[in-house]
Amino acid sequence: MQQTRKIIGQIFDKKIDENDKYTKYSFIVKNEHGKSITLGLFIRTIKFSHKYLKMTSVGEQARLLQVVKIKFSELSGSFIEYDTKYLNEGKFEYYPLPKSGLGILMIFINHVKKVFTTVRPFNPQKWDYYKKQEGNMFNIEIGGKKDETFKTFKILEEVKK
Repeated sequence: MQQTRKIIGQIFDKKIDENDKYTKYSFIVKNEHGKSITLGLFIRTIKFSHKYLKMTSVGEQARLLQVVKIKFSELSGSFIEYDTKYLNEGKFEYYPLPKSGLGILMIFINHVKKVFTTVRPFNPQKWDYYKKQEGNMFNIEIGGKKDETFKTFKILEEVKK
């Protein structure tokens, strides 16, 4: 059985691996007993090319509630408008979705219980990845702006010294 421990100490080293599948940060921390512990932070990120109208009060993070395989041809016009509409220099525009084929519908919820969706083209690797992430938190990246806060983390290992 794994125990959770409160870590008190200073960060002595930080490494950022930009080539990893996730944004990965590693820290070496010494706790109150002088023991060095390596902490790894995996920050899952979902990227959006624009700030869509559906995202008016989304915030910086959201939990992935559900992942559903869909057919683009079965999406209603109302849903497509909701999911793809954004404002560009005072004019409404719509991100183009495929008219046919399979897609991945992801349903998110933020800290104030606002639910929003995103639809992505289907491929088996993305499907497997997102399906395994149901219930996990994601940082929201809009138009290439990364959130550099360390909010979603996992302890990787303890280094005994």
